[in-house]
This record gives sequence, C-alpha cells and structure tokens, in this order.
Amino acid sequence: MVRRLLDRRRESGADLWEIQLDLVQHLTEVQNGIAEGDRARQEAKAEIAEIAKRRPEGWKRELQRLNQSIKEAEARSSIFKDVRTALKQVGDALAWEMFDSDTRRLTSLMFNAPNPSVPGGLSLLSMLRVAANFWAAGAGFPVLHDVTNCLRVGDITFVHPDDEELLTVEVKSRVVSRDEHGGQLSVVVYAVRGFPKLQSVTDELRRRAAGGGGSDAAGDPPGVSSRQLEKGLVRQLERMSSAITVQVAPHGERVEKFIEGLPPLLLVNLKSCGEEAHWDVVRELAAGARQEGFASRAVDDAFVYAAGYVDDPDSYTNPAEMPFMEKLAADVAGKMPRFADAGRNHILVHTTGRHLTGDAPLHVRPLFAHFLSADVIVDILWRRLTVFVFTNLGKLVEALNAVGVTARLPANDKEFRQFLIPASKRTTCGGRYVDLQFGDIRYFTDKVFYEFQSLSGFASAVAQMAETATGAARKDIWQRLDRQSDDGEGLG
Repeated sequence: MVRRLLDRRRESGADLWEIQLDLVQHLTEVQNGIAEGDRARQEAKAEIAEIAKRRPEGWKRELQRLNQSIKEAEARSSIFKDVRTALKQVGDALAWEMFDSDTRRLTSLMFNAPNPSVPGGLSLLSMLRVAANFWAAGAGFPVLHDVTNCLRVGDITFVHPDDEELLTVEVKSRVVSRDEHGGQLSVVVYAVRGFPKLQSVTDELRRRAAGGGGSDAAGDPPGVSSRQLEKGLVRQLERMSSAITVQVAPHGERVEKFIEGLPPLLLVNLKSCGEEAHWDVVRELAAGARQEGFASRAVDDAFVYAAGYVDDPDSYTNPAEMPFMEKLAADVAGKMPRFADAGRNHILVHTTGRHLTGDAPLHVRPLFAHFLSADVIVDILWRRLTVFVFTNLGKLVEALNAVGVTARLPANDKEFRQFLIPASKRTTCGGRYVDLQFGDIRYFTDKVFYEFQSLSGFASAVAQMAETATGAARKDIWQRLDRQSDDGEGLG
C-alpha cells in the first residue's frame, strides 16, 4: 500500500480511493486487535483477582501463566498501535498530496482533538456513500479525515484540482427504524453555507435524485436551529467556518477569533528564497548508509546530518547499542559547527523515528510525503534506516539577527518550552518605538528539524513573518490612534 501511494504513475483518483478504502479496512482490523488485547488483559486481571482471593491448588502457577498472558497481550497491543501510527502517516501523506502540500489549507483543519477510531457498521457505510455521491456530483475527490491524523475538523473534505475552494462536511447518521426486512437510516450532511461549490453540488444531487441517478443524498434536512443541534456538532461547525476563513483570507489578514482560547491568527504567504531544503543531502546520506552502514555531513555551518543503517533493528533491544552509534557520536563531536564561546551553543537532535512514534508535529510534511525514494522510506518505516538532524540553536539565532529579527538563546527551561528561541522585531509608528514580541516560532524551526530546511530558508521565512507581523501591528496602532483622535483624546 505504501509503494502504491508513492507510485507517481497513477492515472486517476480511483487508485487513491482504493488506497483510502484499504486504509479503512486495515485501521478497522488494527482497532479490533487493540480492543481484543484490552479485553484479554482485563479478563486476565479479573481472573488474577479471583484466584488471589480463593487461592486454589496450583494458584501460584496459574498466576504466573496469567501474568505472562497479560504481557503478551500488551506486546500485541503495542505492535497494533505502532501499525496504527504508520497507517495514519499514510493517510496524512495522501492528504498532503491531494491538498497539493498547501500548508495553510492543511493547517486550517488541524485545530481539534485527535480523530476517534474509524467508524464501523452503518456509520461507516453512510460516510462512504456520502463521499461517493458528492464526488460523483462534482464536489471533488473525497479525503476521509478518519484515516489521517492531521485533518481533525469535519469528516470529509472534497478537493478538486481545478478549484481552490475546499468543501468540508460533517456526516451524522442514525437508525430510524428496524424490522425483519431491514431498516431505515437517516443521514444528514452538514456544511457551512454561502460557498458556490456547496450550492452546485446540492443542485446536482437534486437533479440526480429527480432523474433516478442513484443518489439518495439530495434534498435539505428538516430546518433546525443551533439550539437543537448537539453542542459537539455546533462546535464542529464553528471550527469548519473558522477553517474556511483561514483558507480564503488574504496575505497579512488577522483572524481575530480563529479558535477559542488561541490568540489571533496572522496569515502569511511565504515566498520562495531559492535553496529551501536539503533533500539532495538526505538522499546522498541515505545511499551511503545503506551501503556502508553510516554516513554524515556538516551542513550550512549550522547542522550535522547523519544516517545510520542496520539490517535487523529488532536484534537491538537498546538503540544505543546499534553499531553506528559510536561513529555517530564521534562525527557529531568533530563536525558540529560551534561558536568559540560555549555559551552561544545549544545542540538539539531530531530523528525520522519521531514520525514512527507519532511525536512529529502535525504541521510538518509526513514521512510518506518526503521527497525520497520508496525504498528509502520503507527502510525508515521498518527502522532499518534512521536519519538524524543535529542543530546548533545558536546558529539559528545568529541567522535571525542577521536578517533583522532580534533573537537569543532561551535563558532557562521555561523559556525553552515556551518560545524555543525568544524573538522580537522593533518598528516605529507615530514617532514611537514598538517592540513586537513573537510567540513560539516552532512552526519555522520544525521545518528545519523534520523537513531539512536550509538555514537561509529558515531565516527568510521568519523574516517574512516578522515583516508581515510588524506591518499589521503598525496598522493596528494607527487605527487605535485615529479612534483616540476622533474621541478627542489626542495622540498623546
């Protein structure tokens, strides 16, 4: 399935739809495996409690057997969970491909709790039927959110290659009645009104229903008010509306109420600055590691990239015992770009393994969408190959200061957790100096750690963000000064 996704010779969306259906099937099997392991564990624990209470003949031997069965069930569950993480990575890669790697549109649908399990039974059939009907009516290719980890707002997003407008819907179904011959199912599709695509799709569904085109999803549901909708659905619709606002807002626009509890969101369209990422270096190191077992290289006078390869990673219970680790430590010590002043150095390390454990951030390019060959990605998936990125945070600070962004290393763990790199930008407005303090800039540093972005690309991206943010701040200050003047308060 991974190789099918990575195959760039697909001729139609039908292939991608089959991959999604396979993902649904595999995720369902994995969920059943996890649930079965949980049941076995609970039953064994209950049996242990009963045996410990009664202490029949041979009870110690029986307790040993049950404890061993619990360990085996936990090991199986752990494997299933690893498989689930990998499958969700496949779903994320499919979403990135269908969204044409548009991080603004992808990010707009990330702000929510993690997706629940893939639905089963009639709920799943209803969602797939809605996806097929809307696709046939011209809505675009249906991306099922439950097979991804990154799409968390709504149930399905329809993407059309000739249309920048997305259509995200929430599907609710319930059994109305049952009898010996079957039953009646109510399916309601919720979407945010006011967009041309939604109207054209509903018109086509009505036309198909009237002409016997096979669609039973046409027509409007009975009128309901927000009071009649369950609270969870209301919140989901609000998130869908916020996502649309983010998707269509122009460069430099500030979205005041994007998500409750979060500060206003500033939309920035970043321009390319030439050499964006070092995928060529990663490909070169991966080839070297697969041939020699290890390869490394200093990059941009700020990083050390390294790749280690083992044929049988499962034979090493402790990753630190892998044969290339000693060479890795020596190369990092010898090649790591550093300042003479030790206080300016702060070394961090990130690996491709974080994609496999689910610890990579949602907003970075997923493993199966990396610009690497299928063989290399499969080696990473099976943990035969690990790519390391060692970063001197002090070098990132230096690069930001060079482009006019005031930055420094974090003074303590609290600043590190809050900001990673405390950064600000000074501007002038109305004869005053204004220091604009930026929040967490991990969105930009994560591109360095997980997408191999160049030092110049990182600095350029943050500089563009800072320029856009200071422009928005100046505009906001002038508007407040104008209001004060209109109210007779003067400019102060």
